[in-house]
Amino acid sequence: SYLHVISGQDWITKNVDELYQRFEDDTKIYMTYEKASEVKKSGEPIIWWQKYYFNYDQINRRTFFGKFYHRALLLGQTLFRVDKFKKLNIDLEIYAGANWVDLPRDAASYCINYLESHPNLQKMLQTGCFSDEFWMQTILCNSSEYRKRIINDHHRYIKWEKQHNSYPAILDEHDLDDILTNDYFFARKFESQYSHNLIKVLDKANNN
Repeated sequence: SYLHVISGQDWITKNVDELYQRFEDDTKIYMTYEKASEVKKSGEPIIWWQKYYFNYDQINRRTFFGKFYHRALLLGQTLFRVDKFKKLNIDLEIYAGANWVDLPRDAASYCINYLESHPNLQKMLQTGCFSDEFWMQTILCNSSEYRKRIINDHHRYIKWEKQHNSYPAILDEHDLDDILTNDYFFARKFESQYSHNLIKVLDKANNN
């Protein structure tokens, strides 16, 4: 009846039974969101990530060539005034946010059904960049019914610092107090090499 979207490096930060009961009758959607047209990351308006065409199923964007290729795509499509929204008749306000979301079943079903019945939106996302950070936000924030149920907070503990050669940080036992003293449902990133002791202590503290 309630779904939590997590990634492979996440770990639960509450007692499992308590978390289950907390959401038993909850109809709220916990999801970060903002208008994509008002946000820049790494100097780029993130609206470009859906307005322009990308093919990162074939190109590894994290390589040196991939980074150069990305800049060339942005420059070329800006110069040629590419507008995928106009071509696909996308008349939605585009929203973006973290892909970690907690939502009741009816909201999840609405997202899936909306996507299946709007092939133009599917095409936009399939040819976009970082589309997992756009699809639910765009669908739900454009719905008057569901938008009023959104809490702009995903209750994830994420340490936006470099630690263990990773940004955001790979967590260890030194992060335990920060995790337990705040209202988080999950935390990330965990890797066994550095996070093994933290997982043991965290599970013991929550009786999991």
